[in-house]
Amino acid sequence: MTVDLTVPDGTRLRLRAGEWGTPRQASTDQDVVVWTVAVYRQEIGGTVWVRGHTCSWPDPDCAAGWCFEAPVALAAIRQNVEGKR
Repeated sequence: MTVDLTVPDGTRLRLRAGEWGTPRQASTDQDVVVWTVAVYRQEIGGTVWVRGHTCSWPDPDCAAGWCFEAPVALAAIRQNVEGKR
């Protein structure tokens, strides 16, 4: 399902352990800060895919288009966008 969600590029998302996962792991056990490159609006099980950077910002030092790609809990993204984190 497509969700009504707008996250501008460069938005900082503070994600807590368990709110994001990897393709091989349902959730993680560490907090992370991600500066967004793309947030997809296709919801799957309460999550959407996020691409971004966890390295230096505003000039990423990884020399890639993104260094973070994972499913992220939609509720966590909304809290960040609404300024609750």
